Amino acid sequence: YGVRVPHLRRLAKQIAAEDWQAFLATESTCFEEDMLKSILIPMVRMPATERLAYLRKFVPTIRNWAVCDTLCGKWKMNTTERLLVWDYCLEEIASGEEYRMRFAAVTMMSNYIEDEHIWDILYQVTEHSHEGYYYKMAVAWCLSYCYVMFPYETEEFIFNLEPDVMTMTVQKICDSYRVEPDDKERLKTVKKMLLANRLPRTQSTAGNIRRK
Repeated sequence: YGVRVPHLRRLAKQIAAEDWQAFLATESTCFEEDMLKSILIPMVRMPATERLAYLRKFVPTIRNWAVCDTLCGKWKMNTTERLLVWDYCLEEIASGEEYRMRFAAVTMMSNYIEDEHIWDILYQVTEHSHEGYYYKMAVAWCLSYCYVMFPYETEEFIFNLEPDVMTMTVQKICDSYRVEPDDKERLKTVKKMLLANRLPRTQSTAGNIRRK
């Protein structure tokens, strides 16, 4: 065990050219087999309804952030598949299970941050909470991407988060090269004020965002 990801991707391509259905039907016995499935499910050409069936079977078995995030990368989806996967994400983010919720948040982040879905994403990832670290970090990661693309829409949601998730989110934003330094400093200042209970959590300073 301990196979590197580039080798797993090469192996997944070999399996995709052969009997990938048989491989996906087998029960995983190690981390690497789960990783291969997380690569194959979005890679192989199949009808949208069939891919959704594989997701429904595989996602509830995820117990590792690496497997989750490999599955959730940017997919090439047609309109029908985008609708099906979006609806499935809405189911999973309400599941109450840490890695199923992380799957939903990271898939939304990777595939749906756009005008059509931004408000739904902001609502879904902040409305559904879980005490697990890996879901909280997924929320922070997702919101940091939302902030880069839609800073005005995102900021008020950030400052209504629980303190630990707010801190994670602001740190993720500050790690981004696509956010202006002045905006990073302003976000850190507001976060500190909120955590010190000197500013109502619903107050936003989004009007001060520096325009690029």
